[in-house]
Amino acid sequence: MKLIKEHIENVRYLTEKTEDGKKQLYIEGTFLVGDTVNRNNRMYKMDTLRNEVNRYNEEYIQSNRALGELGHPDTPTLNLERVSHKIVRLKEDGNTFYGKALVLDTEMSTLDMKFRIASSLTGIPVWHLETGNWKKNTTLYNKFQDSKPKIKELQNQVDHLQVSGKPIQEVVSIIKRWYFTKVGRGNPCVIVYDYIKLTGESDKTKQEYQLIGEKVNALKELCSELNIPILTACQLNRSAESGVDDSSAISQSDRLQWFASFVGIFRRKTVEEIADDGEEFGSHKLIPLATRFQGKDSAGHHDLVRVKEGKKVKYMPNYLSFNIASFNVEEKGTLEDIIAAKALRPDLDDSGDGELL
Repeated sequence: MKLIKEHIENVRYLTEKTEDGKKQLYIEGTFLVGDTVNRNNRMYKMDTLRNEVNRYNEEYIQSNRALGELGHPDTPTLNLERVSHKIVRLKEDGNTFYGKALVLDTEMSTLDMKFRIASSLTGIPVWHLETGNWKKNTTLYNKFQDSKPKIKELQNQVDHLQVSGKPIQEVVSIIKRWYFTKVGRGNPCVIVYDYIKLTGESDKTKQEYQLIGEKVNALKELCSELNIPILTACQLNRSAESGVDDSSAISQSDRLQWFASFVGIFRRKTVEEIADDGEEFGSHKLIPLATRFQGKDSAGHHDLVRVKEGKKVKYMPNYLSFNIASFNVEEKGTLEDIIAAKALRPDLDDSGDGELL
């Protein structure tokens, strides 16, 4: 199993007020890189990208004409009656151009998101950041000072919008407006929608699970239309508390697995699991349940791993381990890695004189 990770250090935060006075958090990230082979095994010359961006800046952005419309028009001619956005900036840094990712959160405020991101970057617990008590602790104060250069650069990396109480049709419209205004057609981005539940959807002729299914399907169709990934979550039911790690532990699991490309359980490891796996393999685990269209680097995510328990042997589904500390998430290997590490650990023979075997 392989998990593709990218660590972005050059990040910038920017808070802007909308016309109604609400604040929005923006985060900007890489969306075009020149002179580098991408995952499609293609490489775009930086000179070509720079020339096209410069031309677009001169002909459209600087003259305030960088307009676009929603959807996919049949002709290259702009329909002024359907104009939905205006591009105001394209930025180059070295061989990189920057795009944006939007986080849609149904409950958490932008301020809460800022504290959690700051906690992830500095390693300082959120409570100390919210209360300002980090200033009274020498260790935490030094952590913050050491992180200041990185924090100062963290602007324009994420857009955080409140969609609490909005039905899925309105949420989809918000995503489309953001995508075509801030990202641009064909440019990569990630949408994070937290989390799957009914938020304004209602139909007296349908059950809750049917409405949830339609909501998930609407997000799936949006993924296909814009060719972008959408990450979301749902609640686990009570069976998960008993250690059940299959689809029965997920609320509305049938509907989710019908429409989603990937469904997995992400949960905290029990004390016994941490002791058995080893602390070096983290505090949480991601257990794949339904996967499809995962790409060429996904081999191993459904493999069965041979596990020895005393003289017995059993086979368990592979999973990924993670460690979470102050909202910082780090991958710590798979079950296969855990089994390999166990094979290198010395065993203690309690029946003998206590020597290592």
